Amino acid sequence: MNQTKATQDTRLAPFLGSWRGTSRLHMEPGSPGVTTDSTLTAVPIAKGRFVQMSYTWSHEGVPHEGTMILGMHAKRDEATGAWVDSWHQSNETLFLKGTHEKVKGAASGRVSISGTFPAPPGPDWGWRIEVGCPEASKLLLEMFVIEPEGEENLAVHAEFARIG
Repeated sequence: MNQTKATQDTRLAPFLGSWRGTSRLHMEPGSPGVTTDSTLTAVPIAKGRFVQMSYTWSHEGVPHEGTMILGMHAKRDEATGAWVDSWHQSNETLFLKGTHEKVKGAASGRVSISGTFPAPPGPDWGWRIEVGCPEASKLLLEMFVIEPEGEENLAVHAEFARIG
């Protein structure tokens, strides 16, 4: 069996740590949204090849949680992800693919991943998730719902400050 040495992907390293902030849920396109307290913890897994981001938030006083696993292609700026959330999804994992875009002057690049899910009896819908650190002490997480015709609407805007 050929074992290669796993190394931590430095493109995802800025996300690591404990974060606290707010999450704004937009129930309708263009609405001001409802803001709640939110936390996010990002840890390396699988010998640093992936990052697991677990977050909490609430809606109408009911606590919710979600987890994403992010990974990067070893030599290209291609990102992959798996996402589950106690409110935004059914009992299925959503698999996502996308890119890691370098952002000049930011503490990290921006990861943008998307995937689709069935919405019978109609056509599939989608999600696009963006994660980035514009500063070493700030993490942004945005989620967009994608209608079957391709129109994207902001569903979640979360801003976090590093606490650990």
